[in-house]
Amino acid sequence: MTTADSQPTGGRYVLASPTRIEAKGDVAHKFVTWTEEPTGEDRLYRLELLMTEEDGAVLIEAAQLPGAISQGATPEDAIENIREALSGLIREYRASKQEIPWQAPKEPRPGQVRRWVLVRA
Repeated sequence: MTTADSQPTGGRYVLASPTRIEAKGDVAHKFVTWTEEPTGEDRLYRLELLMTEEDGAVLIEAAQLPGAISQGATPEDAIENIREALSGLIREYRASKQEIPWQAPKEPRPGQVRRWVLVRA
């Protein structure tokens, strides 16, 4: 499994443009998009997730992309489900030539756990 800190196989990661930095209070958030060389249509996005366990289910949302929410029976299921949803959502924005509406990450609410995921889209 490739993590944001690991070296990819079959190529190297390079920073894809654009990168933007937004300040929220005293914290600067860097929105980073990574792509693997050789570049193709797909890019690899590193996204922050916020996860909550409620009523026997795991709810998960993308902290930087409004409306990207999913769920699963286990944390692993929820992460896989949102990864698939994010991939489809980002591909749809790119295919329709719309700007992806990134936002500054939300602060976790009480009981939420912060996770990171890599999504190919």
